[in-house]
Amino acid sequence: MRATTIRFTPELWALLQREATREGVSVAQYVRDAALFRVAYSAGIRREQDPETSDPVAAAVSASAATH
Repeated sequence: MRATTIRFTPELWALLQREATREGVSVAQYVRDAALFRVAYSAGIRREQDPETSDPVAAAVSASAATH
């Protein structure tokens, strides 16, 4: 995995903590999952426009599932 720094306002951090706790995961995992959902959504939109587009999202999902 690659580490990065993301800055959140105190209000957004509080929301992230609350939602992550409700899901039973860390904030880091919650944010990783959110990023993956965003990438999958965008890839799905592109596939609707061009069905021949390759699907690197499946590899990312597999790699993410292996770290849970």
